[in-house]
Amino acid sequence: HAKILLLTNPNDPLGVVYKSSVVTDAIRWARSRKMHTIVDEIYALSDRTPKNHPNHFQSILHLTTTTTTTNPTNSTNPTTTTTTN
Repeated sequence: HAKILLLTNPNDPLGVVYKSSVVTDAIRWARSRKMHTIVDEIYALSDRTPKNHPNHFQSILHLTTTTTTTNPTNSTNPTTTTTTN
């Protein structure tokens, strides 16, 4: 069984950016299965889409202001780790 979800956003080498809803849905999916989530945002500065474009990169730090960042069954066990550059 999988124990962790590794999500790279934006993707390399093409810089594909996932919609915010896809990222939050993926994290919710992992949490519902009690999986840890690592979001790798190392290529964040490679996003060249305009800020008003629906697929403009948004850091998980921005997205988690409206979502829970801890495991609901154990508030001392964080389930989201963010790596940024």
